[in-house]
Amino acid sequence: MGGKKATSTSTVTIPPEVMARYNAVNARAETAASKPYESFGKTASDYVAPMNEQQALGTSTINRSGGPAYEGIDRYMSPYIKNVADTTGAYLKQQQEQAQSGALGTAASSGAFGGDRAGIAAANLQQQNQMAYGKTMADIMSQGYTQALGASQADLNRGLQAGQMQLAAGTMGQQTEQAGKDAMIQDFMQKKGYDFQTASFLANIAMGTGALSGSTTTSTQPLGFFGNLATGGRVDGYAEGGGVAGPVSHS
Repeated sequence: MGGKKATSTSTVTIPPEVMARYNAVNARAETAASKPYESFGKTASDYVAPMNEQQALGTSTINRSGGPAYEGIDRYMSPYIKNVADTTGAYLKQQQEQAQSGALGTAASSGAFGGDRAGIAAANLQQQNQMAYGKTMADIMSQGYTQALGASQADLNRGLQAGQMQLAAGTMGQQTEQAGKDAMIQDFMQKKGYDFQTASFLANIAMGTGALSGSTTTSTQPLGFFGNLATGGRVDGYAEGGGVAGPVSHS
């Protein structure tokens, strides 16, 4: 005849201090989750550093320096050029008038005054004088224009360099301001996540503690024919070593 069937019973009893910890963690998590969403700022300037005054000034300076050098070149024309041109022109006219008078006098003394040859000679001399005068004036003004153009271009280059320096200085200030905004945003995010991190940290501790607390397992071994524990090959109800076998409990 066979023995009775074995039974195994497991019971879990959570200690009050562990249950209190669970409740405290759950309450903390509920409080953190109930907080509404809150943004760091309301406008783009709260997140991104805008262009500052120094950058605006540098951009304006660069724009003014981007025009062609010949614009406003009159401001760079030296008054001395005009004086030279006027003096030289007056001198040339005087010399030409004297040459013209000399040519007419020569024609008169040779008996050709009033003839076709005298008129042609006078016209040719007048044309040559005008050409010489025009070339001399053009050379003087061209030299003045070249000098003024160089001065204008140099001024534009100085303005361009100044604008670039202003822009670089403003950009450095903008980057510094942006770094400050980024740090403030990061700090804001960490503060908002602190409650959740703390609740998660405490929950992990509570779960680890609870899994090891309050568990009791009771096992009953199979009984032999005479109601005693079945032992290795023994059917007389006595355990090896002379003792009587009975239920064993594990906690």
